[in-house]
Amino acid sequence: MNGFAGTIGARDSVGDVVGTWGAGVFENDAAEDLLETFCSLEDGAREELLRRVVTTSAVHGADPRKVDPAEALAGVAVVAIGLSKDPSFSGAEEHPGIESWMSLALLFELRPISLRVLDVVERECSWYWHGWRDEREEEEALGEVAKMRRMLSL
Repeated sequence: MNGFAGTIGARDSVGDVVGTWGAGVFENDAAEDLLETFCSLEDGAREELLRRVVTTSAVHGADPRKVDPAEALAGVAVVAIGLSKDPSFSGAEEHPGIESWMSLALLFELRPISLRVLDVVERECSWYWHGWRDEREEEEALGEVAKMRRMLSL
């Protein structure tokens, strides 16, 4: 645990509680680490990392040794934000310009794969969803998934 007051208990791929401070897609250590890495990379490397995060999650499904749902959801959120130009996820405000980090060509390429990732994380990663401390937080996190799905389906 990260020691934040009100920390909720999403679990990582090996079942350990990840540091979270909210149920939002960017409100956890894995997502924050991914966003910080994106900020530190040049455009080509940033796009390659996003491609790897999203496609690995789609290819390997719910294999907890290869897929971190929190990181996968953060990657999909970057795709959704880039396509919709709507950075309204909690935590995105700390990364100005997030909606223009990736090329439209890459975002369109990753759109159908991102929808598959949402299916995987939502339906096949039950160990991740059962880690939340209460139903309200789990519902809020699932609401973020529904929001991404809507943004990707426009």
